Amino acid sequence: MTNDAAAKPAPALPDWYPAWSKELADLPCSTINTFVLHGNVHDLVRCRQGGVTTFVSLPDFLATQVFGAWDVTLSYDLGRGLRPVAGDDGPRLQGMVQHLSGIIGVPNSWSRDPDKALDLLEPLLQRNLLEESVANRKRMALLFEHAQFLLPAGDLMAQARSQAARLVRFLDWAANPYIKRINMAFCLITEKLSEISERLVNSPHVANIEIPLPTALERREFIAATAGDNAKLGKMSVEGLAQNAAGLSLVNLNVLLSQGGSRSLDLAQFRKLKKGMIER
Repeated sequence: MTNDAAAKPAPALPDWYPAWSKELADLPCSTINTFVLHGNVHDLVRCRQGGVTTFVSLPDFLATQVFGAWDVTLSYDLGRGLRPVAGDDGPRLQGMVQHLSGIIGVPNSWSRDPDKALDLLEPLLQRNLLEESVANRKRMALLFEHAQFLLPAGDLMAQARSQAARLVRFLDWAANPYIKRINMAFCLITEKLSEISERLVNSPHVANIEIPLPTALERREFIAATAGDNAKLGKMSVEGLAQNAAGLSLVNLNVLLSQGGSRSLDLAQFRKLKKGMIER
């Protein structure tokens, strides 16, 4: 995801990256800078660092992996407001706070109100737009969690004026050719695409990327990392559990394994627990 002519080519993505993240990364910001991530967005994402496999939330994966080398990564939702995110990378977080404080103030002074929070982003965009030196431009990724509450679907004429203004702002960011010239990405995260404004998801300037349920390989690695060869697997091998857990998210799979407790699980018992979870 790069578009500055003087910028270095983006490094090849690791083979273990999920396919949806490669789809996102392969789209240059000069073409598309706004993405709606939907589907299995509340699940865990496999992450390999230093030869160790871990599982993190989607926002953490975006902040530390997809946009891990970017200068500023901000996340917003109605509950927690706007905040810089860098996983457990303290120096990177400190660098973000230092840069942001010089433009829009310290994070604890930022309003949680959605429109005021979006107002804070405008000076950041303007700073990058006015910066003539490519080397001094900041690569910024903006993540909007639970975006359905920020830009809800429905009749635009029936929505509050503030919601309509919010939608216009996002449509402008997505279509603005000057913003597309700098490295900026806007990621809206929602479970159901139908809950986001149709005008946004149908815009030719917006890419809708579906996050699927985990693959058999991802389920296998999660089971091995979570339960290993302990008694929770009972009579079933890791491979057997991975194959029979199709249709479950990793979060649900973890709950199911916990429900198994120390019991010796066989295929019938596992399927019964799985069926009950899907029905709930």
